[in-house]
Amino acid sequence: MPALGKRVCRLGLSVSHGLDERGIREALDGEMNYVFWNPTARRLVRPLRDALARERERYVVATGPTFGWFAGSIRKRVEAALRLLGTDYLDVVQLYWLGVSSSLGEAHVEVLARLRENLAAVARGPLDEGEMDFMRRLGRAVHG
Repeated sequence: MPALGKRVCRLGLSVSHGLDERGIREALDGEMNYVFWNPTARRLVRPLRDALARERERYVVATGPTFGWFAGSIRKRVEAALRLLGTDYLDVVQLYWLGVSSSLGEAHVEVLARLRENLAAVARGPLDEGEMDFMRRLGRAVHG
């Protein structure tokens, strides 16, 4: 991931389909370093928290709000993830609920920008003007 300055294993870890804690720990101790964590992945919390405490820079952690209709829910989800995983930042914040029925707008863009600037929630730094413009155009495209 050039944007993060990290080499990332092509295979990532998500535990949506039954991987137990032993399997999770084995994956995290191996070559796998991209982890998609969501609020329903409770059995991933302890092994991932332990791995991040040992070697945070090795891992790329991605997450996002389960439901981001309101801009404030993005911030709450990021803050909750930081606390639960015991880390100072997340590498990737995904808005995976975007679509025709989403509410993506200027407030969402501003929340994402503030998270990057004020909370160190994303490793790469503040959104640049090109990224802000892209998010605005995406919001307009989704809503017409």
